[in-house]
Amino acid sequence: MTESKGHGILCNEQRGDGPSSFPWFSLAIGFLAIASGILWLVPAELVEKAVTIGDGETARVLAAKLRELLLPFCAIGLIASAASWILGARTKSFYDLRLHSWLAATIDDQPRPQPYASLSVSEHLFWAGCAVIAVLTYDWRTLFWGFFESDDYSMVEVARDGDFPGSLLSTHNDHVLPLLRLEFSVLYEMFGTNPFAYNLGVIASFSLMLYAGCILARECSINRIGTLAFLFLCINWSLWGEFTAGSYILQKYMQITTCGLLSCWCWIRWEKTQRPGYFAGCVFAVLIACLMNPSGYWVPCAVLVFAALRLYSRRSTHPVRDTVRDGRSLTFAVIGVVALSMAVYRYAYSLPGNNEFLTLTDNPLTLGGFVQQLFVFVSTLIATVLVPLPHHFDKVGLLVPSLLLFLVAAGTIFAFGIHGLKRELKATAVALVLVLLGITAMVCLGRPIPGINYIVASKYLGPAYVWLCLIASFCIQGLWNATSTNSRSHWRLVRMVFSILAIALLTHGAIELGARAELPFLDRDVCRNSKLREQIRERNAIGRLRSEVIAVLEQNSTENLRLPNFSGDAIAHALPELAFPWGERPSLRMLMPMLESKPRTIRCLPLNGRYDEDASDATLRESISPSFFKQLQVNELLREIAFAPVDVEILDKTPSAKDGDFQHDQNSPPNSHLSLTTAKAGGSLQLRTLTGPWNPTSYPILRLKIAERQTVKLNLVVNGEFDIRVPHSVAINSEVGTEAHLNLAPLFEYSCSGDVRHIEFVGEELAKLSIESAELGNR
Repeated sequence: MTESKGHGILCNEQRGDGPSSFPWFSLAIGFLAIASGILWLVPAELVEKAVTIGDGETARVLAAKLRELLLPFCAIGLIASAASWILGARTKSFYDLRLHSWLAATIDDQPRPQPYASLSVSEHLFWAGCAVIAVLTYDWRTLFWGFFESDDYSMVEVARDGDFPGSLLSTHNDHVLPLLRLEFSVLYEMFGTNPFAYNLGVIASFSLMLYAGCILARECSINRIGTLAFLFLCINWSLWGEFTAGSYILQKYMQITTCGLLSCWCWIRWEKTQRPGYFAGCVFAVLIACLMNPSGYWVPCAVLVFAALRLYSRRSTHPVRDTVRDGRSLTFAVIGVVALSMAVYRYAYSLPGNNEFLTLTDNPLTLGGFVQQLFVFVSTLIATVLVPLPHHFDKVGLLVPSLLLFLVAAGTIFAFGIHGLKRELKATAVALVLVLLGITAMVCLGRPIPGINYIVASKYLGPAYVWLCLIASFCIQGLWNATSTNSRSHWRLVRMVFSILAIALLTHGAIELGARAELPFLDRDVCRNSKLREQIRERNAIGRLRSEVIAVLEQNSTENLRLPNFSGDAIAHALPELAFPWGERPSLRMLMPMLESKPRTIRCLPLNGRYDEDASDATLRESISPSFFKQLQVNELLREIAFAPVDVEILDKTPSAKDGDFQHDQNSPPNSHLSLTTAKAGGSLQLRTLTGPWNPTSYPILRLKIAERQTVKLNLVVNGEFDIRVPHSVAINSEVGTEAHLNLAPLFEYSCSGDVRHIEFVGEELAKLSIESAELGNR
């Protein structure tokens, strides 16, 4: 008995056990708690002065709320410090007896009859359950409050009105999204625009991505603490709010990332088992990623780099030759898949009406700008692990130093971390770093942004962040291996890992609380609470438009409705919640799938041209449902939208047009243009025809010949059928020359009037406008 006890003491001494270390952790918590109590005594006015940046609006909000939080923080901190001091030894004992062996287990430690390591079905279910529970814990509100946003309206509009299946190859901006359009089409046909179905799809996509990351980490022989750290760091990232709280179009990035993770997992499984099903799964995942979006082309590059480095890490006398030999089947298959997808995209971009690839990139690509953007992207990505919104450092002039600090710290941790990994895992960790840099390079090449002082969009950071969390799990595994023979160092590592996770939880939680409190400091930032707040407001605005306008029109009409397609500016004038932060303003036609009670029962007619298929001479006024004009007299919200002031568009002149004379097509009929007379009356300049009122459908363009080049800002008022004067702003720039073409078609009171009596110009700068002649035209 004594001999056994002595042997245990000897083993403990060899492992580094001894006297308890000084309770630095408990003292640190206690110090922070006491500091919170002292700050609680500071007057709010001094706190406001200390944290004021810019106009001080956020400081005033913070100062009022800070004292409410400091005292509870002080009490909680003191309790946590005392508990940590008292229970420190018991916590270590509990960890050693109950948790260490379970957290340290890797796939190689599990007993199995087969010659290769494999995750059991129960562990697959465990990680799938962990992913689902984690997503629901953080994003359960998405199921009930998530809603469509900006680009989603365009996607649903194509699903509703597009010519399926040809619509699958139509461009969205400058991208072709075949599989994503297929998803939207299937969801629309099955569920219409019920947001719960789309929210459930987001939750499923997010859960599948986290599950794929977990099984990839486990398949790479990462222990459970490293895999749990990956899962926590991923789900705790508050910037996922842009993906999970609406913006359903961003599912493509999560799904492409999932394909990248699953393709690497399938490769490892095929490498171990040589089962063709895994090889086919790897190639199929690459195909899905490529057809989801052209941005998915990083996936084939990722799986080839991942496979090549793992093959090269095997001990061999001819590593390069063996790598080429064993990896050529995957290389040829991936090249074939990429060639197939590129053929699809080439055909799609050749179709009429589609935008060319990358035509919406305004900034030129330069080598210096690329390197600078690469630095900003990677360092910002690393910083967001602990600091969700690092761009705010720029307000105090510390953006570049802080980004450099995070980059150096991450590089140091990676260098120490992979030192404890075996050869194959080192190669895999390097492959993950190359994948992350490849994603970053793709973003920088596709969307170049000059400078440093800008907010990196979370939709671009998200895919790279998943791979960064995988790299973090590899670093934890390496440090775990390096400290496994020293109990004290090992316990210090465990506490360090949990401390970092706790700091990440607190910082991201603080941002979420700030967004919930609607701090002005966070007005342009994206997190779960801020996005959900926007979605709730937007959903309520859509609900108001549906109940107060569309539902009433449907009830008062015996046939399918035909309504004018109001512009997004007009709708946003009445419902500001539908003016999105980045400038998108969906028109009534884009909103209609969310407004109509039955799919495809309401048609929105553009405010120009002729519309009735059965009567070719029908005007827009005659084509609109009669119930619309009846409601227009009594429905306040409808009137506010219809008679909203909008900016009058100045059209580009035809290439053959020259200043001095109006250009008329020789083949155009005599009634293709209508001359106007000008007369000043009561502080306004009125434009009339000699023959009296005219039909606006035939003359949507107002052409003005100006005496001299100058910049003039005026208001235009239409006097037509409706007894209301709406001032529409007109800005005639000197660069347009002496001839200006004004598009009157988007003005509702012009296009939807039976007859127009005259047009007026009013404003303080009216005296600067000298019109030599004016006429109406049809183009």
